[in-house]
Amino acid sequence: MEVDLLIPINQDSIFCKFTDKKSEEAVIMIHSIGGSLDAIFFADIAQNSQKSTIRFDFPGHGRINLTVQPVNRYSKDELEMIQNGQTVTKQLANATYEIKRDSFEERKYLEKIVVQKFKQIQKVIIVHGDADEITPLSESIQLGEEIGQKVIVCKGRGHCDLQWRDCADQLSAVL
Repeated sequence: MEVDLLIPINQDSIFCKFTDKKSEEAVIMIHSIGGSLDAIFFADIAQNSQKSTIRFDFPGHGRINLTVQPVNRYSKDELEMIQNGQTVTKQLANATYEIKRDSFEERKYLEKIVVQKFKQIQKVIIVHGDADEITPLSESIQLGEEIGQKVIVCKGRGHCDLQWRDCADQLSAVL
């Protein structure tokens, strides 16, 4: 059975879907930038896993190392505009984002919390396509090392074209 939940975070809340399989463990799924809780193959994981699942929308998630990411996501002019307090508008996956200096500060704060929380969880599975041109595979490898967890690499897949069948064998073994 799947239910919708709102989880309060500071003065905001995160919308998520919880699929209860009456298991002692739960799979928590976090998408990357431009994604959503129903994107990629998250619904397939919820359906195929023997464990309960939680998938949620965490806007902007995926840019774990902001000292590297902005350079390959923004031009020098855009970064300078952001540093000077101006707003930069970006289009990604049929969505428009307004990026401000506060966006980077909030992202750094959220990343710190996420890494701390991941370190408290026994098993975190990071799935990344080795042909991802938006977020380098090295970002997921760095996060995996930082939290002491393994990265599942889907061969020949990019940022937005991961499918359950691409990693089903690897994921089934751990889900």
